[in-house]
Amino acid sequence: DFAEIINAEKQLVMLEEMDMRGWNVGSWIMYARASRKYQWIDYMAAFHGDGTVMGFADGHMEYWYWQDKDTLYASFNDQFFLNDQGNEDWLRVRNVYRSLRSENDVPELMNP
Repeated sequence: DFAEIINAEKQLVMLEEMDMRGWNVGSWIMYARASRKYQWIDYMAAFHGDGTVMGFADGHMEYWYWQDKDTLYASFNDQFFLNDQGNEDWLRVRNVYRSLRSENDVPELMNP
């Protein structure tokens, strides 16, 4: 039920992924809790220059240019389970990748 989504304009529902493993096609996940800060599980695609398109629960789309060179490196070199301390792209994605229903499950924003 879309009415249950908190802050739909800030809730990620779609992103482009490039997963060469095959079995994981169509899914994407990241660590979102503070105890795993800056740890990627999957990386994002960079099909459109040096960024990707993100879709949000309110129906709008945004192109995000990746700021951290390590994000691009991971995308172009099939890097999984990457621990990348200080990655500003991780922080930005994490702040829109959170619970659809609960502000308490994963805090809305995490600071560097």
